[in-house]
Amino acid sequence: MLTKSNLFVRLLILGLAFVSAPSQAVMITIDADSYDAGSLLTGSLSHVNLTNGFRENVYASEFNCRDHAAPTGTRVFGLKPTAGCHGWASQTGGPFPTRPSSSALVGAFTDPVSLIEIDLLNFGYPAMFFAEYSLYDANYALISRGTANTPLGQAVRLTLTGANISYFDIGGFDSIAAIAVDRLSFEVPEPSTFSMILLALVGALAIGRRKFKPANS
Repeated sequence: MLTKSNLFVRLLILGLAFVSAPSQAVMITIDADSYDAGSLLTGSLSHVNLTNGFRENVYASEFNCRDHAAPTGTRVFGLKPTAGCHGWASQTGGPFPTRPSSSALVGAFTDPVSLIEIDLLNFGYPAMFFAEYSLYDANYALISRGTANTPLGQAVRLTLTGANISYFDIGGFDSIAAIAVDRLSFEVPEPSTFSMILLALVGALAIGRRKFKPANS
């Protein structure tokens, strides 16, 4: 016979099974143009913290650099809140964070991700100029490292993948701070709608059982 107690236990087991199943993913986009010019981004973003190699602040800065425009809109991730040519250089001193350069853009994710997209612009050097990037896990172990060709004045979207990415750094080749970074997107896990509904049902049943439990005589 299926009693209320047995039904509650079965629903609880079913709910835990769905919660432990692989979750869906949702794409989060951090765009400098979504913030007022000069806004401090370090410490104020959801899911990721942006700094430079020395953990200094990153701002949503107006991009005002000769004849070049930002990849999207007018603002980029900058080291200063004022308008100017805001560029980033690679970590030239070795793997992050042991001997960092001050001018690499560094991202630290609250939870590991597996997909990153970054919009870049080379605003200072001719053809065959590269952006350098590195991906790291939670223990700062290197996951992958590489370069991407960034022709002068051409916006490039870089897609990076890897298992359990907790940190990334990116900048212009070697120590040349000629790479502007405009937009950052990444995937974060999201519980499925069914799992959330099921958990709510289990919680409601638990409250009901507690509320209507007969008093001891």
